[in-house]
Amino acid sequence: MIRSINMVEILEINGTDFSKIPDGERPDRQLTVESHWNYDSLVVLQHGASGEKIAVNAGDLIAAIANARNSHRHGC
Repeated sequence: MIRSINMVEILEINGTDFSKIPDGERPDRQLTVESHWNYDSLVVLQHGASGEKIAVNAGDLIAAIANARNSHRHGC
């Protein structure tokens, strides 16, 4: 198996621009998305601050992102 690890930059936390959060209160600025060790239909999400690894269905995550991006087009 080939392991894939991707980093996504965090731009806001609880609606606050990351750059406006005081230095001492800033968590890790990246969200990690990596391949699941056993199932290619799953991906693993991790934020460095908590260290928890969460496995989710990749197709469901892609659909949720598409839905979230479309919600502003319809006046929601």
